[in-house]
Amino acid sequence: MFKSHPSRAYDLTWIAEVEEHFLGETLVALGQRSAGQRVAWALLRIHHRLRAVSLEKAGAVPLAFRQQSLADALGLSLVHINETLMRLREQGSAGNKGQGEVV
Repeated sequence: MFKSHPSRAYDLTWIAEVEEHFLGETLVALGQRSAGQRVAWALLRIHHRLRAVSLEKAGAVPLAFRQQSLADALGLSLVHINETLMRLREQGSAGNKGQGEVV
């Protein structure tokens, strides 16, 4: 692939590196942050990544994750995720733009 499609091979190598860095950052984030910080961090990372691929509209991005998936990824219970999201919304740190979108 590096011989026949060097630019494509470079792109794949770069994507793999970015994902590896993201995984390392995620592992550190899970172990050193409170539930509220974990959820806020995850929403911010998702927002940045979706904005980078032009999926942001009026400050909101589509959030195609169930709360259970977010809970599993962050090592929290579904109840804890739900309560944390409600607290973040009340604080104005996160909001629902519409069904499946987070600001």
